[in-house]
Amino acid sequence: MKHFISAGALLLLVGVAGYLVASWSEWSGGNERRAEPVQGGVYQVALDSDPPTLDPAMITDTKSMACALQIFDGLVRFHSNSDDSIAPALAESWSISEDQKRYTFNLRTDARFHAIRFDASPQPDGKALRVETENKGRLVEARDVKYSFERVLDPGMHSPRTTVLETILGAREFMEGRARSVDGIRILTPQRVEIELVEPYAPFLATLTMPCGFIVPREDVEADPERFARAPVGSGAFVFQSYEPGKLIRLRANRSYFDKRPYLDQIEFYIIPDEEVRFSKFLAGELHHSLVPDPHYPVIKESIRKDPESKWKSLFTEIPELGVYYFGLNLRVEPFDNLLVRRAFCAAIDKTAICRFLKSERVDEASSPLPTGLRRWIVTPSDEIILSYKASRARELLDQAGYPADPHSGVRTSLATIPIHIPVSGEHLRIAQAVQANLADIGVRSHIVANPWKDHLKILKAGKAGFFRLGWIADYKDADSFLYYNFHSRNINQSNYTGYANPEIDRLLEEARRNTDPEFRRDRYKKIDEIILRDAVWVCLFYFKTAIVRRPEVHGINLTELGEHMIRFHEVWLEPGAGSS
Repeated sequence: MKHFISAGALLLLVGVAGYLVASWSEWSGGNERRAEPVQGGVYQVALDSDPPTLDPAMITDTKSMACALQIFDGLVRFHSNSDDSIAPALAESWSISEDQKRYTFNLRTDARFHAIRFDASPQPDGKALRVETENKGRLVEARDVKYSFERVLDPGMHSPRTTVLETILGAREFMEGRARSVDGIRILTPQRVEIELVEPYAPFLATLTMPCGFIVPREDVEADPERFARAPVGSGAFVFQSYEPGKLIRLRANRSYFDKRPYLDQIEFYIIPDEEVRFSKFLAGELHHSLVPDPHYPVIKESIRKDPESKWKSLFTEIPELGVYYFGLNLRVEPFDNLLVRRAFCAAIDKTAICRFLKSERVDEASSPLPTGLRRWIVTPSDEIILSYKASRARELLDQAGYPADPHSGVRTSLATIPIHIPVSGEHLRIAQAVQANLADIGVRSHIVANPWKDHLKILKAGKAGFFRLGWIADYKDADSFLYYNFHSRNINQSNYTGYANPEIDRLLEEARRNTDPEFRRDRYKKIDEIILRDAVWVCLFYFKTAIVRRPEVHGINLTELGEHMIRFHEVWLEPGAGSS
């Protein structure tokens, strides 16, 4: 795989090094932190594609989440955006019954929905048009919790996140049209709501931090549901201002936010698909922070290693992320309905080389769908569980599957050309090309099909992609967040895009969900992990790490294991006059 690094690429890295060093020298001053945060400023950051939706009931992706997290609140949130404990949000307190099935939430008496919204597109004079919301800035009440959760579960909504709330008593009856409301969601007083579960569910509070747990005002949703999905109204720290598809999303500070006014005046999310363009704009001072593209990563790391005292060191942050990069094998599409073919693909892909050469050793090679932060056991490889690259074994498996290679060309002509489905991205293309080369080595013909992110998801949800690239990042710090949503048959075409349906896996997942004993759950998840690997449902390439660089004037960014998209900008502030170039 050394052929992935060409002479041209090395020259590019040399040029990158010179450019980065020059940029760093411009930032050498002004990095001393002020004692106290200050208010003001417009924070500029980039997304790699348009969010498919801004309606929390429909969100399943990180782009949408990055924006929605600023606009909406749930009953609870992760504490201070820096650890995984659960903290109050719209609910100032709560209690849990002894049987672990009834949760009573006491809502804040000072949390209000946004009183104004802005026209979804810029006006001719460049100014946003202020419009009074339908809710007129009223208090968030228990009825809003009931409405928001029932909206997710409403069969007419077609929310992809119904499984998150199906644990609530009466949810299934409501979804099937046998009840007019969800019995387990009870309004006790205007500011108290009780939620009863069918059975104990260990990660329930954590799931309420997800977008489907965000609370929305009925008046604004029902006034114009289509507008709400692109110009939403919530109760969060920032108010939606404008959206130019393919260009820019603007949010404005909610000056009457219950958890104090944000330090920033505005956030601008620029839509920039090309990672090199994003990083160049960051170096030019047009973005306040940026993920570090693979080609630049070793240059930055080497610079920091050579000069440990460099002020630039404090502007670079890297942490492990609870996420996995994988290629899915759709069991409903030939030839992946054949277990031997799936195992052959697991053996064919040289993920060690991909991690070393294409990812610049910035990621950890994956051995399971579960990142090590959620797994306390070692996966043992075998003839049935293939964890590493072995082309000879891949060839044997394809022969056994009935797809022999032509003795002259080496091509497996009886096997149709395999489409490799990826979202449009330079990184994904580089990796897909490496995978394509690996497949060619075992006689498998393939071609790459790249689509915009929204279209890529549509293809996966329709079950039409046999072999596809995707990643999964935990919504909450629990193995349930990975295994239930990706491998339970109930989630087929919602988040389980491989069509995997195994009654034993379904049973084990449900047992693990309803038991609160950590050792019991660990035992079940270990069994689930082994069965999924034996069934060769995913080719797991690597576990993510988040590496970002920020401008010197940026303070208050707290990265978590859940990823860059989980940054709450409520606490971020800009130091005036620092780091200008």
